[in-house]
Amino acid sequence: MSGNEPWNEPSFEDEAWVRSLAGRESDTSPSSREAAILRNVIVRQHAESEEGHVTSPGLDRLLFRCRAEGVLDEKRSNARYWKPISLAAAVTLAIGITLIYQLPPPQGEQPVMRGFHQGNVQQLKVAYPGAVAAEIRDVLERDGVHVLIFNSDGAWTLQAELTHSLSPEVTRKLSQQGIEFGSDGKLMVRFLPIAP
Repeated sequence: MSGNEPWNEPSFEDEAWVRSLAGRESDTSPSSREAAILRNVIVRQHAESEEGHVTSPGLDRLLFRCRAEGVLDEKRSNARYWKPISLAAAVTLAIGITLIYQLPPPQGEQPVMRGFHQGNVQQLKVAYPGAVAAEIRDVLERDGVHVLIFNSDGAWTLQAELTHSLSPEVTRKLSQQGIEFGSDGKLMVRFLPIAP
């Protein structure tokens, strides 16, 4: 068949040959045996080819037609490309997790208190340390004082440094709680819970 001939509908005999080539129909006719031999050759060459591609143009056309007709039941996947990548990712993840668990645990990290000596720390025992520390923070911040507050081992610590003089109202509130700024204008109060 040359490229200029018109397309004709396949005959019953052609359809039977294609069904035989597909392995759907086994017949003892010579055309059926020919289709079975051709099928075996196609399947063998396809399996032997390095990437499933055949270099012969005629055979390529035949394979295309066979795939279009459903003769070759091949399920292609990119597994040969994704398996090494997924394996490398799994190994990297396993090594990373192992290394994380091999690292020594942090040794009770305490907050760094720069510029304050232990002697300047005021300690107050109160029923609700977090609430009292937050209340003092709010009072100081309303007066324009920068305050740092943090929790460590169940005790709340409040740090502040004066850049200006406090209002009389704030001074009175602090003195009611027994809190005083140091002569250097720094304040560090540790609010401890009252032991039960």
